[in-house]
Amino acid sequence: MSDNSSHNGSDCPICFETFSNDATILKCKHVFHSDCLVKFLEYKSAKQNGWGHFLCPICRRICCNITQEILYETYLKHKKNYKETKKQARRARSQLRMWNIKHRILKYFKKYNEKEAYDIIIKDETLTYEMHKLEAIVRQNREKYFKMKVLYETKCCTMCF
Repeated sequence: MSDNSSHNGSDCPICFETFSNDATILKCKHVFHSDCLVKFLEYKSAKQNGWGHFLCPICRRICCNITQEILYETYLKHKKNYKETKKQARRARSQLRMWNIKHRILKYFKKYNEKEAYDIIIKDETLTYEMHKLEAIVRQNREKYFKMKVLYETKCCTMCF
């Protein structure tokens, strides 16, 4: 269960930062940032070599039916980030191709002066850098996306579904 209220300036008990708009309330009424709760779940599942019953980090009550909702919300967020970054990388790649074409045309006809050549080289280097940066972000988001997908699709117990 997510709640988009500010929780009156209270802090997340995991990261100790003030809530903004990304909060999750468990059955036991304890409130956490969704990402903090997912990181806690990942840590606990790695420590236990797999999923078991999810216990609230504060009161230790079983809250495993909430786990799937939290994982699903986080999965959707990472999926959206992954797709948006992938679009940005595609646009940068396309722009780079256009600059490379212009460069080849100008080189072929030998019509560019020193300033044009310099501008093309700088733009080409800038676009190449941006493209590589976006591709790295796409790879990171893809990893998060598929990790969350696997976590969401994994049943921890018969109570979860």
